[in-house]
Amino acid sequence: APSVSALLGSCNNQELTKIAWAYAVVNVPAPSLFDDAFLRACLKKEEEYTREELGQLHRWSMWQEGLESGYPLPSSLREKCFAAATSKVSEPSSLQANSVMSELSDIIGIAFDGPSSFAVENDQSVR
Repeated sequence: APSVSALLGSCNNQELTKIAWAYAVVNVPAPSLFDDAFLRACLKKEEEYTREELGQLHRWSMWQEGLESGYPLPSSLREKCFAAATSKVSEPSSLQANSVMSELSDIIGIAFDGPSSFAVENDQSVR
């Protein structure tokens, strides 16, 4: 069976991200995999990554920095990854938006008007 590094050229953006994420999560350094060829493969897909994938690559990049691997993401991709990882907008899940907020409203007598604010008795929002 071919090694992962032999298949990098045929990996799509999601596969590259999953490879990086999996190694970072289990904290297994793989210097023979995460080298110039991996960085070139990532850079080749730079315009195809979703915000979530960029965020995962950012976490992988931070892990690599901690390992002092000597293989940082190229600056243009690193900047996109950082921006994606730090700009995530928090949105409530449907459970949170419906059930939890409704229950809390019933218990404490305050009507919630969004994920990070609530309306008090005089209809003013507080964050």
